Amino acid sequence: MKYETLGTTEDLSEDTRSKYIEAKNKLQLAEESKSPDTKTIAREYLAISEIAKQEIIDSQTKQKQETKKEIKPAEDKLAKQIKDSYKETKTDRELTPEEKKKLKSLNKFIFGNEKVEIVERLTTKDGHKALGAYINGVIKIVDGKGNPQDTYLHEAVHKYIDLFMSQSEKVNLFLAAKEKYGDLKVANLEEKIAEGFIKYMNTRTGIFGKLKLSFDTLSNRIKLYLIPDNRQSIEDFYNDIATGKARAVSQEI
Repeated sequence: MKYETLGTTEDLSEDTRSKYIEAKNKLQLAEESKSPDTKTIAREYLAISEIAKQEIIDSQTKQKQETKKEIKPAEDKLAKQIKDSYKETKTDRELTPEEKKKLKSLNKFIFGNEKVEIVERLTTKDGHKALGAYINGVIKIVDGKGNPQDTYLHEAVHKYIDLFMSQSEKVNLFLAAKEKYGDLKVANLEEKIAEGFIKYMNTRTGIFGKLKLSFDTLSNRIKLYLIPDNRQSIEDFYNDIATGKARAVSQEI
């Protein structure tokens, strides 16, 4: 077709989607058969296309507004789970001084400071035991429970979203997460994003080992502009954390 077509029809109502697809197919057939009615059919197609475009814009605007309302001020975010239940992930040994030092070094690389605390226990507001927490700018890790590096990475996501992202950046991130994980509440999406960061980093690091990151920032920034609404992909978000963007911002302040 020589006329512009919509990239997606997911945000259209059933009625508009049906009319759009019907008009599009009708126009394609008219063009292929070189029908004398092609111009008239094209006008009909362009008319329904304009209605469809506006519907998509309205739908995306509504999604942004609804997502923005769900983003609450940062509170104490305690991880009830990292991979398995609290009991199943128990390591039965305390972290060594060297392991504690490497956790602080990882935090210094990502955030530019050593604000990581190793604590004996943490509980959520409803009384559940937790493996880690992000509280008042500090990441806390329970000693001898779970995988401490995974717990740290999970909480690092909460910290980065809270301190280093604007409201509009948060909205766009959660909209990208909805596309990946489904129409979940923002709080649940944030947990999904945090769990995903563990997987992302574990393909780039050894346990307490040296970071093996791809600093393909230029490539990521080019990809950013190929996403609708300049929406940041979750992969780009992970790369921003992993390559120390927060540290660079902190040094500028």
